[in-house]
Amino acid sequence: MESLDLYEKYYVDGKNVKITFPTKKRNLILLYVESLETTYASKEKGGNYKEDLIEEITQLAEEHLNFSHQSRLGGYHVVAGTGWTTGGIVASTSGFPLTVPLTIRRFSDDKPFLPGAYALGDILKKEGYQQEYLIGSDALFGGRKFYFDTHGNYHIFDLKEAYNEHKLPEDYHVFWGYEDEKLFTFAKEEILRLSQNNQPFNFTMLTVDTHHPYGYKDTHYKNQYPEQLSNIIRGNSIKIGEFIDWLKKQPFYNDTTIVIMGDHTSMAAEYIHKTYDSDYERTVMNVIINSQKKTAFNHQRLFTAFDLYPTILNAMGVEIENDQLGLGVSLFSGKKTLAEEMGLPKLDQQLRQQSVFYKNKILK
Repeated sequence: MESLDLYEKYYVDGKNVKITFPTKKRNLILLYVESLETTYASKEKGGNYKEDLIEEITQLAEEHLNFSHQSRLGGYHVVAGTGWTTGGIVASTSGFPLTVPLTIRRFSDDKPFLPGAYALGDILKKEGYQQEYLIGSDALFGGRKFYFDTHGNYHIFDLKEAYNEHKLPEDYHVFWGYEDEKLFTFAKEEILRLSQNNQPFNFTMLTVDTHHPYGYKDTHYKNQYPEQLSNIIRGNSIKIGEFIDWLKKQPFYNDTTIVIMGDHTSMAAEYIHKTYDSDYERTVMNVIINSQKKTAFNHQRLFTAFDLYPTILNAMGVEIENDQLGLGVSLFSGKKTLAEEMGLPKLDQQLRQQSVFYKNKILK
């Protein structure tokens, strides 16, 4: 592991790998929860709050599958290029970091976004999936629209689309666009629409209420705790629990793999500093429901968002040659991840270095 050329040595291009889907292809619902950390769980469960702010999510993790860095509930570590929304999404669906500024001209409507990447959306598009990305803000922000346009040709349901479809009055705008109460309503409508067709679907969505610095506190969130963000996190977990309960009642539930995960750790520095222990090891929470694979390798793991990419596909019953995609290793395989093999500090350091491979093969 001494070579500094990380990509040339370890990057696995999905275009060159045998990827085998089951005869009956499963639906995927990928729910990114803004800034969802394991930290918000109770200390007894592996978090760092006096009570469990994300009780519904931790219950799902205990009932289904959670990949953890410790013996209790846990998650993945953030490394360079994965610590913000677009970076976290790209890493967990393409297997590499986003280590270039989105302000450069490379990211625009008339140019492909990371053209050398072979992402989850590319794989599922090739397999005939319907694909949609739902968010409560403008998808142009952070380059998200360009990424999902380039890699899977997703239908984008964002703030502008909500206006276009008359789901919202054109003068409606709260927080980043519209709140999660409406987001989950739209999600149910869109998932039901997708489920009526004969094709499998990939429905990817991102919540917003828990966004730094103070979150968005709608009228459904109670005042139980001294910190506003704690109240929002608690209420948001309740919404997610209700959403999963709704999914469980749908006829397509058993044919659907559901992944709940944070996009990154929280950037609400004041809230984190004042509320949690400074020496607590913060990680990003994950839950996999209706996984088609079992594993004994889900605890005491050192992993990053890269590893979620092949892991999600494995959970859908998809077989991947050598269990690797991008810089990610399927956590079902028992193989060492790059973080386990190199250590987090060294991996993070190498990701921050300029790479000719990254520039020529991925950015092109």
